[in-house]
Amino acid sequence: MKLLALLFGLLGATSALACYVPPVEQRVSPKELIARSKNIVLAQAIKAEIVGDQEILYTFKKIRSLAGRQEATFTLRSYISPWEEPNTTFNHHSAPEFWEQGGRSPNDVDCKIHPSFSVGSKYLLFLDQPYHIKSFELIIRTDGDKKMQDKWLQFVEENVKP
Repeated sequence: MKLLALLFGLLGATSALACYVPPVEQRVSPKELIARSKNIVLAQAIKAEIVGDQEILYTFKKIRSLAGRQEATFTLRSYISPWEEPNTTFNHHSAPEFWEQGGRSPNDVDCKIHPSFSVGSKYLLFLDQPYHIKSFELIIRTDGDKKMQDKWLQFVEENVKP
C-alpha cells in the first residue's frame, strides 16, 4: 500500500512539472512572429557567464539589425536548463520539420522558452517577449549566393516591413 501511494505521488509530481499545452504565442506562424516583433537582430554570441544559482548571461555582438535599433553589444539572460538545445540549423532551415514543427528552442517544463547559445556562433534573434520556438535560430550561412544562404534568414529579411 505504501508503494502504491509512493507511485501515485511520483506520478503527480512529474505531471505537475510538465507543460502539456505550450502558450499559443510561442507557436504562431512565422509571418505573425515577424509582424509582432519590433527587434530582430543577427548577432554573434561572444560571452556566457553564470550569474546566481540558476541563470546565465549571454553577451552578443550585433552583426546587423533586421528590425529595430540594437546596440553594438547587448545581453540576454536565460535559465540554466538541465539539458541543452540542439545546435542544429535544420539543414540551413531548408528542412520541412523546421517549417512544419518548430525551431531549436522548445518550451521548458515551466511553459517558458529558456534559450541556450554557443559562444562564437551566430543567431537570428527575436528579442521581444513572448519568445517563440523560432526566436533563437542558429545561422551559419549569412551571406553569399541566395541558393546557399540560410532559408530562415532569407525569409525574415524578405518579410520584415521597412
